[in-house]
Amino acid sequence: MISSNFDVVVIGAGTVGANIAHALAQFNKSVALIDRSTLGSGTSANSFAWINATAKATDKNYFTFNHRGCQAYRDLARDWGDHHIGLHQTGMIESVSRQNKTLY
Repeated sequence: MISSNFDVVVIGAGTVGANIAHALAQFNKSVALIDRSTLGSGTSANSFAWINATAKATDKNYFTFNHRGCQAYRDLARDWGDHHIGLHQTGMIESVSRQNKTLY
């Protein structure tokens, strides 16, 4: 029988909500994860499709925030497997002219 008593209820089973539920479960919390549709099909499917920190390099705080987000995805992929979370890691090379090097 499934319990109807939970330590925490997380509303929204997208990237953020699922990650919060996962982290809470790692701290031995019983978690109910609720979404109105399929997991990851709402905002996450439309706005988290491209994970990167490269285009935000001119704002150090924003870059750091995005860089930590990229690391969180790598951690999830390590724990669950790329194919389970839909992560397809690729690479990128970006060139910067000498005149613009101070921006990066």
